[in-house]
Amino acid sequence: MGGLSVGLHAMGLNLGWVYQFMGTAIGSAVVPLWNMLMWKDANAIGAVVGVWSGLILAMITWIAVTAAQFDEITVDNLGALEPNLAGNLVAILSSGLIHV
Repeated sequence: MGGLSVGLHAMGLNLGWVYQFMGTAIGSAVVPLWNMLMWKDANAIGAVVGVWSGLILAMITWIAVTAAQFDEITVDNLGALEPNLAGNLVAILSSGLIHV
């Protein structure tokens, strides 16, 4: 963990940035995993497609909202609340819609 912390610090990232990014990066797995656990008709291939599609759409949204809001893409701008919120929402909602 110490090496990870040093690496993140060298890149100019703090834990708040990392936690916000995690929602965009892994949020697309939430609904398909829930469906696989709770829905007898859930399809594994649909879950995989939903997760990867949701991740791609979330990353595109995250970067596009950052560019639209700040007119440039920097590490600090990518860590802002609104781009992360947009990426998180797209990750969770799109993966669920794709899987269903």
